[in-house]
Amino acid sequence: EFELPWDDVDESKDKTTGQIHVGAFRSGNAFWFSTFPPKSFVDEIMKTSKLDPQRFRQLYGDAAFESDYGFNKIMLQATPSEITPFVSQRKAATGQILLMIKGISIPRAGSGIFSIQTQEFQGFQFESPQNRPFKISDYLYSDEGGVDVMFFQKVGGSAPSISQPEINRVIQSIHKVPPQTVASNQGGQER
Repeated sequence: EFELPWDDVDESKDKTTGQIHVGAFRSGNAFWFSTFPPKSFVDEIMKTSKLDPQRFRQLYGDAAFESDYGFNKIMLQATPSEITPFVSQRKAATGQILLMIKGISIPRAGSGIFSIQTQEFQGFQFESPQNRPFKISDYLYSDEGGVDVMFFQKVGGSAPSISQPEINRVIQSIHKVPPQTVASNQGGQER
């Protein structure tokens, strides 16, 4: 569950498919909310690169193997300047792979990448709302799974801009809802 600080939700345009919810506002702005299982990014990297857990740990370390947040943090910190003729061939190859994955998987972030920490999640925000980009992406991770939240701003016109305090309110309000217990009461007996 999460809270939205806007009261102009256009419920006729709300759509939920599987783990993805897309909502629109009468202002022309919109948002995307989706969930994913823990370590889904790490598992996909291991599957695609045909690495077993031991080899993955050798290349990227325990922190990268333990969580999507750990791997993304290491990947985001990788820079081309770290690959020089003076590093080992293994470190250079690992760095090149991280840079390649980074180039493919990270959203555009012309105005910056920011660290996020809430009670339940830690993650990254791509773009600053101050520059009024079309899309602001927030990726949040926990041991129980992750959440992607994207805010889309209508560029031009009279649509209100989305502010960082509004994004923070949404991010801070996200929490996992316990599974509901379904009980049947037929003839006074619970099943």
